[in-house]
Amino acid sequence: MKSCNSVLAGRSRASTRANILANVFFFAIFVGCLNRDEVLLSALCDFYAWIPRQGRISVSIRVARNHRKGPYFARQLRMQARHFERTQSLLPSMRGKKTKAVALIDDEFFRLGLQRWLRTLEVGKVSPKLMHTYVNTVLLPSVQSRTKKRNVSLSQARRWLHLLGYRRSKHKKAIYWDGHERPDVQKRRKQFLKEMAEFDLRLAKFDDNENGEFVRVAPSLQEGEKEIIVIFHDESTVHANDYELDYWVTKGQQVLKKKTRGRLIMISEFICEDTGLIRLTPELLAAQEDLPLSERLPEYARKVIMPGNKESDDDYWNMDQMIDQMKTVLRMFDKLHPNKQAVFIFDNSSAHNSLAKDALTVTKMNIGPGGKVPPMRNTVIPKDNPHGFANQTQSLLLPSSLPRNHPDKAFEGQPKGIRNILQERGLIKRLDGTKISGTCADCRGKKKRKGMDEAIEAVDDGEDEGEEDDDDEGYDSEEDGRRRDCCMRRLLSQEDDFKNEKSLLEKEITAAGHHCLFLPKFHPELNPIEMYWGWVKRYFRQRRANGNFQRAKKLILEALDACPVDTIRKFFRRAYRYMSTYRLGATGLLAEYAVKTYRSHRAISQKDLVEAEASMKVKKVVGRPEGVKDQCPRLR
Repeated sequence: MKSCNSVLAGRSRASTRANILANVFFFAIFVGCLNRDEVLLSALCDFYAWIPRQGRISVSIRVARNHRKGPYFARQLRMQARHFERTQSLLPSMRGKKTKAVALIDDEFFRLGLQRWLRTLEVGKVSPKLMHTYVNTVLLPSVQSRTKKRNVSLSQARRWLHLLGYRRSKHKKAIYWDGHERPDVQKRRKQFLKEMAEFDLRLAKFDDNENGEFVRVAPSLQEGEKEIIVIFHDESTVHANDYELDYWVTKGQQVLKKKTRGRLIMISEFICEDTGLIRLTPELLAAQEDLPLSERLPEYARKVIMPGNKESDDDYWNMDQMIDQMKTVLRMFDKLHPNKQAVFIFDNSSAHNSLAKDALTVTKMNIGPGGKVPPMRNTVIPKDNPHGFANQTQSLLLPSSLPRNHPDKAFEGQPKGIRNILQERGLIKRLDGTKISGTCADCRGKKKRKGMDEAIEAVDDGEDEGEEDDDDEGYDSEEDGRRRDCCMRRLLSQEDDFKNEKSLLEKEITAAGHHCLFLPKFHPELNPIEMYWGWVKRYFRQRRANGNFQRAKKLILEALDACPVDTIRKFFRRAYRYMSTYRLGATGLLAEYAVKTYRSHRAISQKDLVEAEASMKVKKVVGRPEGVKDQCPRLR
């Protein structure tokens, strides 16, 4: 290009159009190999050929139209002509010479700072508005040396959330990834699956026949064995104004909703694979007509209450009501399934783990004697006591009469402290002879955190008062690194009689000759009644009570009865598929994918799991939650 310009500069700078046109043709000889210049020089030749007849603007528009260009090309043509007339050269092209700006989100320090802040937020609290405020007020001022940007827009914050993998979604109750694979939860899950496997050979199976119908296959029992019936329980709530969350509307339409959710209706229900709902048959109902009303059993095992703050409203659901319902269900089971044994399965909520008022509970005890401590029952010192006190009965109350020189004389007849109980068991000192403190800092901190978690949970659950759900504190795992004898409080809590104290539910059920199990935390997918609740609430919302509480009461009872038995059996089949998948070591996406793929199976085999994993790789199924490790370690 420089050689071209030097040649052109040496030529005569005649002002006539003929000389300019000659210069254009002469310049074209040197730059004819360039596509852009070929088009531009051709246009300039046409431009100067038409100049004698029309004005520059009209000619530029005419030439642009001949080259199938628009007004912009015409303006550029006039500008190039003026430049050529002055310098005998074309304006250099700026294509590809623009400085490419790096997006702020691509800056490593900015992105890491944003991700670190997002991880501090509670799940479900992230929003474009919150992120927009944080970036403009905190993050951008801290990286001013790396960017000239002073603020970002709300739409930019929304786009960044998408780039970071966040998606707006609705709440769905399925698998809780957060805590699902925690070490203590994994340990409890293995224990639960082992307990369920012990009953598997005594369970009836429901297989598909040629017509796709369920056929009951009775188990092969050994002499003295009883058939097992698995019964799942759960509580749930609905409101009179509950409505569907998704709608199909045309432009300009809007669904009018009630200002409040309406009156609360709470249901406590049991389901089993054999009959679906726990319900007396017409024959059993007719057989008890001659009995007094106080001795008759209800038709349904479920309990439906309408709690509220008015005097006419029912009390909110509590353990006393749960135990009364459990006693009724046990009587109904004996009528419906004589000579059979039940396995009742509950979710791991704090309510279901409630202990008796006189239960052995270390958290309610003082280190020293006396104080506001509830009276506790007598106990038997465990068999593994190393100091010769095994199998001895131990009272948790001080004698009503003590010698004058006794150090606890002032606490006669009052509850013993943790120190007293350990002294009577010979455990007041460690094996190396060192003394044990009352409550160490770790145990004191754990107790404080537990209280805070319960307070937060109570606030979060305030909207659906009376509905129980899994609490968030974990099991006291052996993996936490603490010694068994770090302090007196922990040492006593690890004694077998205190550690294995049964809940009220478990005592009631085992006393009747049946079994009681609790699901591991964060595992609603193992409870088929969770799927039943989804079916019932969809039925209820589609038919709309429209705020009429009397209609809502009738509609919820209709919805509870409307679910077909075969549908409930499919829910059981799905829960059993999850159990079999977890037994094979698969979790996370692989388990979920296998359960959805093999819908007709009651259990997932090793072969099914291998095929599911291969299919996932072919379909490139992505989205593994953070913290979920290898999906199926046994397959590698």
